[in-house]
Amino acid sequence: MITNFYPIESSTTEFTLQCLPYSEEKLDELRQAHNRTYSFFRVGEFIYAVHMEGVALTLGESVLVRPAEAPEVTAGVVRHLLFRTFVRKLPGLKPLDFYPLRFLSRKVEHDAAREHLPKDLQGVLTYTRLNEIQTRKISPDDKSQIGVLINIERHWNLTRTVEELTAEGFDATGCAIVHAVPLPGLNDVLAPTETSVGRALAIKNGRVEVDTSQGRQSFPASEMFLRKSAAEIRTYLAHRLGGAKASEIFEQIFRTGALAANAHDYHREIGEIADYLAQWDFTCPAGFSFRISCKPRAADVSLSLQPTTFRFDISPGAASTRPFSGLAKFGPYDSRRFSPKKPRILVVCRPGSRAGFTTTMAQLENGIPESQYFQKGLRDFFRLSGIEWQILEADTSNADALAAAVESKLTSAGGDVFSLAVVEGDEADRTAEVTTSPYYRAKALLMGAGIPVQALQPYRTRMSKAELGNILGPLALQMYAKLGGTPWVLQASVDVDHEIVVGIGHYLERSSEFAGAQSRRVVGLTTFFSSDGSYLMARTCRAVDYDGYFNELLTSLEACLQELAHDYAWKDGSTVRIVFHIFKPIRETEAEVVAELVKRFARFQIRYAFVNVVIEHPWILFEDSPKQSRGRGFFVPDRMVSSSASRTSDEPPFSVHNARSAASWKV
Repeated sequence: MITNFYPIESSTTEFTLQCLPYSEEKLDELRQAHNRTYSFFRVGEFIYAVHMEGVALTLGESVLVRPAEAPEVTAGVVRHLLFRTFVRKLPGLKPLDFYPLRFLSRKVEHDAAREHLPKDLQGVLTYTRLNEIQTRKISPDDKSQIGVLINIERHWNLTRTVEELTAEGFDATGCAIVHAVPLPGLNDVLAPTETSVGRALAIKNGRVEVDTSQGRQSFPASEMFLRKSAAEIRTYLAHRLGGAKASEIFEQIFRTGALAANAHDYHREIGEIADYLAQWDFTCPAGFSFRISCKPRAADVSLSLQPTTFRFDISPGAASTRPFSGLAKFGPYDSRRFSPKKPRILVVCRPGSRAGFTTTMAQLENGIPESQYFQKGLRDFFRLSGIEWQILEADTSNADALAAAVESKLTSAGGDVFSLAVVEGDEADRTAEVTTSPYYRAKALLMGAGIPVQALQPYRTRMSKAELGNILGPLALQMYAKLGGTPWVLQASVDVDHEIVVGIGHYLERSSEFAGAQSRRVVGLTTFFSSDGSYLMARTCRAVDYDGYFNELLTSLEACLQELAHDYAWKDGSTVRIVFHIFKPIRETEAEVVAELVKRFARFQIRYAFVNVVIEHPWILFEDSPKQSRGRGFFVPDRMVSSSASRTSDEPPFSVHNARSAASWKV
């Protein structure tokens, strides 16, 4: 197997840099004064200055760098030299970012939208290739190697500002927009930095009023652009060409398939970029030079991961590697204690959708005998005695009418509480304002009454039985979980040590406005699971300001661990393994809290790790000795294959792959 990592080749054994003690102020000062002739970066507690062009200056202490002994410093030089060489050799092509180095292709044939657009929009609205090159350091066999990762994807772009769009008659009110601001001193080098600020509330007198996370703010319309997302681009196309034509164009564009849908072609495209870069000499006056190899690095060692085992009962043998076959054979993990066995489910839909919804709910409950995947229904899969359905007809396109109908139904139901509500939803609700969306208004009312909500789009109720069978299984699983059920747990290793998984997150709570400003407070969220995935407890910290968040989160975590230690009889000296999953970090505050937390539980032997789960990462594996010569699995490694040979200081192994679909090899 091979990767998308292309090593650098350098004959330099040593070179000279200048070194200064680090401070943020000093680094900013150096970049502002000498950015044209020097590059500056930080490693540890030092600033390194790299002479790139022009007259040499004395900026700090001269140090001799040997690449083999200082890979982190060498990687910093490679990163800056790569960028400067790119800008020098391709004038006029402004990268979107310094690191990773990201730039849009200028080739017309790489624009997948061009042939489908009228001439006056060609080049103005594009769906073109975005190339990404980033420097990485890996450590195979404990020896550092530096190279570049190359990736490609497609990227929407609309070059007209909100001011220009308004002049041509397009109303951007309600659209998500970004603020584009050139970086000081880099206007001729980098494209303006785009920051997503929120949705436009009003546009007048050359200004855009935006609902931002900091409240209502005003920006010059000449600095604002539509967010480069499919939703905003489709809205603009519908304005220019009509809704039907916009939908037709989107269908034609996406019919061409994603770049990653064909692993062999994807690798070939990456290889062409590597071949082009391999022709360049990367050299700087500091005495360092390198070239990029045109041959990707092979994955030295691979291993086959064991499939996940799902347990459906505490008794031995009630396990399976396939969740739905396990459910069909053994039933859900908590079937003996789950309640209610006959849930009352409210279905909210418009009158014109009633026939489709009632038919679909019957198929959801009883299954579809002709289906390959959903022959059993929600009732039999999850060992329910039955389901009591109640249908509420309401205008789901009108927020006020829908809210009134739901409130009336809840009032008339009295003490007969619904276990779950299925509400007719629409794709438009994803981009609509929460306060005006009928679906979100209804969901807020129902959840406020303690009733979980499941959305179902009306077009799905009109699918054929074969198509419907593919979605009813996941839908039934979601509904059972929302009813409070535990469909399965994971196979945990037999171990005398205690092990728990802790999810830590937060959200920002915007309080009342005063003096023209808004006060924002932080609410901490913690969730505890056992090693088999069983839910243990959850806690929400009280809302506090930023300064008080550390102590509030620490106090909450400490109380939860004390409770777990008591409930599960942890003995002094016991080894406790804790995996912290931290998302949305606030300046590493949560990590600092965990470090202090461990100190407070000195009576236990606590071992902990931080885990961050991402949808995808830039490392890719290709199977260059495929068992087949074509098809969607061509050039794709076998499912559950991973490479563990080359690890980086900040990355996991190259990749873990699931070849279930044509595009999933990149995940």
